[in-house]
Amino acid sequence: MLRPSLLARLIFSSLAGLHCAHAQAPQYTGQFIESTTQAHVYALSPSGVAVGWLDQAGFQRAWVGGVGQSLTVLPLPAGSDASIAYGINASGVICGVHGTAFSIDSPALWVPSGAGTYAFVPLALLSGATVGAATAINDLGDVVGWSGSGADARMTLFSAPGGPLEVGSGVPSAINNQRVLVFLGGGTFSPKRLDLNTL
Repeated sequence: MLRPSLLARLIFSSLAGLHCAHAQAPQYTGQFIESTTQAHVYALSPSGVAVGWLDQAGFQRAWVGGVGQSLTVLPLPAGSDASIAYGINASGVICGVHGTAFSIDSPALWVPSGAGTYAFVPLALLSGATVGAATAINDLGDVVGWSGSGADARMTLFSAPGGPLEVGSGVPSAINNQRVLVFLGGGTFSPKRLDLNTL
């Protein structure tokens, strides 16, 4: 005769197997943010707002948009005609780069200013650097990217209290809300991570 505890385990196993046999695979449905073949997407906020770049009259232009919304091209300062948006956080702040069609190499933020508009905010480079980009942002407001000159890419914390801070060598691709970022660089193409809390 089976002991009660063993009998209970057998019944549970049978029921679990029955459930698995009848469980259906999850279903997914794709949605167009906007039906266009001339746009590229780089990041998505927790609320589903996406950013990237699109082709506008032959120029790369940063955009923001979501399902059911048309893409909004982000503003640029005088003298710039090209831009790329690389990241967006929960507050809707967007990070990226701006410049000209031949040199999109200056880091920037686009900050929501109400009624679907955005304020353009340029970011300072590291001392001695001539080019750079803001490539990732988290919900705490940490903005990371790179600054450099030529082939030199110095990993940069643009949001440091005292101004841009060099935090390594490489190009960050993402940063989470625990302030851990991932990047490629340091003389290799291997993925690496850095915890900003340890600096």
